[in-house]
Amino acid sequence: MGDYQLGGKATVFGGESSGTSFTQQAASAGYELSGSGITGGRGGEQGIMMTSPTRGRALGLTEGIYVFPSAMVGIGYNDNVTAVSKDKVGSSIVLLSPEVVAEVKNRGDRYTVGYQGNYGLYQNSSADNFNHHAFWLGADNYWTTRFRTGVGAGYIAKSDARGTSAAATTLPEPSRWHAPVFRALAVYGAKGAPGRLEFETSYMNKRYDNNRSTTESYDVDIASFVGRFFYRVMPKTYALLELRDTESDYKLKTAINDNSDRRVYLGFTWEATAKTEGTVKLGKAYKNFDSSTMKDVSGNAWEIGLRWLPQTYSMVELETSKSLYDSTGVGNYVTGTATTLSWDHKWASYINSRLSIGKLAANYEGAGRKDDTKTFSAAFYRELGRHVRAGMSYTYTDRKSTSDGFDFKRNAVMLTFEGVF
Repeated sequence: MGDYQLGGKATVFGGESSGTSFTQQAASAGYELSGSGITGGRGGEQGIMMTSPTRGRALGLTEGIYVFPSAMVGIGYNDNVTAVSKDKVGSSIVLLSPEVVAEVKNRGDRYTVGYQGNYGLYQNSSADNFNHHAFWLGADNYWTTRFRTGVGAGYIAKSDARGTSAAATTLPEPSRWHAPVFRALAVYGAKGAPGRLEFETSYMNKRYDNNRSTTESYDVDIASFVGRFFYRVMPKTYALLELRDTESDYKLKTAINDNSDRRVYLGFTWEATAKTEGTVKLGKAYKNFDSSTMKDVSGNAWEIGLRWLPQTYSMVELETSKSLYDSTGVGNYVTGTATTLSWDHKWASYINSRLSIGKLAANYEGAGRKDDTKTFSAAFYRELGRHVRAGMSYTYTDRKSTSDGFDFKRNAVMLTFEGVF
């Protein structure tokens, strides 16, 4: 029977700390195929900073350059494509998610070029068809035993799920957007050293392509700066201090929601032991608006990620977070809390399952609206040889809102086939 292993996933949170990412979770249709099996997760690579993970066997195009292709095909049914409480549209859907990563290694340094696509075709709702693309160039360099850097640049083209914003359910089609992205990370401190410093920066230039009467106000430049200090208090446990600043510059001339999102966290993180690993960060979030017509706010914030292996073939994972987020057309800002509990279990070396429950609470400050979204999903996967896996999944979503017209329930089932080479 195959075993799960700890240590394959970073437990220090990062990524976009402002913008529309939080409320997007509440209405996701579940059609992003990555993460559901072979082509999901970080893979087996250790020490990845900004390069892409690889899966399966490499195809050697030429000496020193290796290519890792993979793909997933999905066939399913969504009984509420547009995320509405009345006049639901149900439709079958066909999905395709190809991925390819080219890798070069040189004396411990690593360089990758990657692409992941996600294409969906609805039989009964052609307006909701989508073509999502993500390109990424990454470099991880180990300059000395103490100093290492990761740099990445990419381009993302996606669409917002129905129900994400105030007008999303009345728009004729989902809102499409694109964004060049840049990220860089510098780490000073040898592995196992008493202390470690990390500095991270990122930039996103997000622009919407359609529904401009509504989405013009969502165009935004987001720049983020993060500093972390780790201090070893036990052989595999570190106390940490994190300071994060995110500047959101909305491009509409009449916009009044330009702001600085600052967060301060104290906590600790422990590396993989025989049973557990995790990170706990508790702190405060401060949102300071540029416009004098908007009131500055602050609130409690946390980011917690825990993994527990009761058996080598069974893994329980808890992720929870709370903070302040930019609004998406409703209210002045959002106070959001998200919690997900999942259980992965290997029933045999070729059969595994995943159960997950989640809750998302969004309070749209200044609009008198509160949303509570509950989700449940169950998935089973079976290996069909060394490089192919079949899967079946079911996802249930139930959102209740204090504002009329924003409740919805959704059932989605999916049959998938994944392959690596």
